[in-house]
Amino acid sequence: MKGTSVLRIALLGVSGALAMIVAPLLALATPSAQPTQDEAAAPALEKVQDFGALLDEAGLVLERGDDYDDVAVPQTPLYGFEKALKHRQLPLKIYFAVRPLARMKIEYEDPHSNAPNPDHIFPMVFQSLIGRLAKSGSSPSRVYRAQKAKQLFNADWAAAAMFDTEADLNSGFGSALLIAIHKSKLADAYYLFVFDDPKPLKPAIDAAIGALRFSK
Repeated sequence: MKGTSVLRIALLGVSGALAMIVAPLLALATPSAQPTQDEAAAPALEKVQDFGALLDEAGLVLERGDDYDDVAVPQTPLYGFEKALKHRQLPLKIYFAVRPLARMKIEYEDPHSNAPNPDHIFPMVFQSLIGRLAKSGSSPSRVYRAQKAKQLFNADWAAAAMFDTEADLNSGFGSALLIAIHKSKLADAYYLFVFDDPKPLKPAIDAAIGALRFSK
């Protein structure tokens, strides 16, 4: 049975403003010895044995370069990644996470309006993921133009953010570039480049951007 990523939506205040409570969706990390109720209800996607099958389900392809080797996925409480690569010559790793929309379950607590469409929450999940992975301080981000998102990732939407990472990421590096991509009615996916100094790595990073892309 496929796992389900759970996203809870709550109604706050008389103004009717919505607050995304994204911890259950973002956590999806290595299960603790005694799983919480949320973890039991939402099996972590990294338990998937066949990453290729997960890519097929999400309509994605990963074109890894010859300069990368598979390494262990980081054991971190911050987020659940399903795939990790390390550059053979350079101090650079890439972590991948895939979230098919069909697995997403929205629990909505406002009886006066309809639950949000899973297809419409990706920008807030992206910002929440930055908040989870980044140290406090500046986290510059930008959304790709639609044409560029299509060209690089065959995506309907894509965004990027650069930040210093929380120590709990357990990557062995201090900085990261997060890429988020979204395809309507299909999936969200993320890849995280981790490194210390991005300047000498720019050619390698540029070459790897677009390695994970939608095939449909």
